[in-house]
Amino acid sequence: SVANAQPVSCPSGAGLCYPFGTTVTLTPQAGTGAVFQGWGGACTGTAPCQLTLSGDRTVTATFGSTAPT
Repeated sequence: SVANAQPVSCPSGAGLCYPFGTTVTLTPQAGTGAVFQGWGGACTGTAPCQLTLSGDRTVTATFGSTAPT
């Protein structure tokens, strides 16, 4: 989820867009049966990620299953 930021109009297919200089906090929210494993791209680690948007940014979130293997 993204807190404290309002998206602006984006080109078609661009995903979420925010004004230049906006600071966003990304917080992982694993669904039932899932566990957050970590960030990729502009974020690293497993803690909530705070980014100041000074250009295009790509962030990935990796989740895994909590089901026994």
